[in-house]
Amino acid sequence: MKSDSLISPDEKKNVVIQARGISKSFETSEGKLEVLSGLNLKVSEREMIAIVGESGVGKSTLLSLLGGLDKPTAGSLCYDDLEITGLNEDQLCRFRNANIGYVFQMHHLLEDFTALENVSLPAMVAGKSREEACSMAEKLLSVVGLSSRKTHLPSKLSGGERQRVAVARAMVNDPRVILADEPSGNLDTKTGEKLHDLMDELNRERGRIIVIATHNTDLAKRCHTVYNLSGGVLTVRS
Repeated sequence: MKSDSLISPDEKKNVVIQARGISKSFETSEGKLEVLSGLNLKVSEREMIAIVGESGVGKSTLLSLLGGLDKPTAGSLCYDDLEITGLNEDQLCRFRNANIGYVFQMHHLLEDFTALENVSLPAMVAGKSREEACSMAEKLLSVVGLSSRKTHLPSKLSGGERQRVAVARAMVNDPRVILADEPSGNLDTKTGEKLHDLMDELNRERGRIIVIATHNTDLAKRCHTVYNLSGGVLTVRS
């Protein structure tokens, strides 16, 4: 499925993310539960893809693996020529902070921090001064239409505003890749559409790779490629 307004497949460049033979299992009280089984995936520069499937099939697990938040039971995951499955935890933390932005269904904003502080925090963790981090955060809050709300705590923001703050936070370190797990799952239709428009813009205008796990067919239709996750493997949905 492709949108005419998006970058055509012919314009895609080098493969950036490559998952080979990824498996993930968990030990439960009833024995081993295999969630992913020999899964393969390639994601190219400037690509926006959707991963769909029933609840519980492992979409969130896959995004955690792609983002280096968890390690596979077997298989390898490379960003360009770097195999991140071989990195230690400190190396992974530095890699994630520099290369990957996360947007989750629940915004996970720090409740005692303003919108500006929430967005600037990852930049300060990356070594930016408070002044520089706040300047970057202000620009991104302007991009997501929240300049007038920068001093508000999350409790004073609407659900859609909180998610837009989360998107700005995901962008503050200028990552190549944004991973979004049901980003509009808790939003009403109109607010969700605005968030989808923003993600479209990040892909088209800013060239970000975006990988989205979603149940939302509207959002999936905006993507270059839609993959169905079932039985622990991915197939392209025609």
